[in-house]
Amino acid sequence: MGCVVREDQSVGCWGQTVGQGPCDPKVKDVPGLEGVVDVSVMSGTACALTNNNRVWCWGSNRFGALGRPKPYHSWAPFEIELAYPSVKVVTSFGGAASLRVDGSVVAWGDMRADEDTSPTVFDFSGPALDVVALEGMVCALLADRSVECRGVDIDMALARGRPRPPFEGKEAWLDPPVYRLAPRPSD
Repeated sequence: MGCVVREDQSVGCWGQTVGQGPCDPKVKDVPGLEGVVDVSVMSGTACALTNNNRVWCWGSNRFGALGRPKPYHSWAPFEIELAYPSVKVVTSFGGAASLRVDGSVVAWGDMRADEDTSPTVFDFSGPALDVVALEGMVCALLADRSVECRGVDIDMALARGRPRPPFEGKEAWLDPPVYRLAPRPSD
């Protein structure tokens, strides 16, 4: 599935957007969404951020990316209940995450060590400025310009031939494991 935010802040998607039949190359309106400022799509799941800082998701729940028990698919958008307004939403194989206005990060889906896929605050050592969701993990750019990652698939993702970043070390006392990247030297 692919999606786009239009100038009128509506969303159009193509591919398997209604959960039935073959993929459709025609862009179709996603009903029930207004004021959308950003959309993130991965593995048949889409999440949108609206201009009132709320997160809405729809599509496949194969990886728990809808924040509900599996299997639960919803081809109609519904709001993800988050305690604070959000400024960014990202999706990945393995779930989705939101950067909230207070700098905290909430993730849901298969990024957790347990079977619960509901939204959970991922604790980082400081407020996040930006967030990215990768396969089975969430990484946050922190105010001190360091990057921390949380999730259940960190070791596996690094072992799949991706470039290995210069980690200071694994903080094994946290569950799931955490990696902290050294801040980039200043020029």
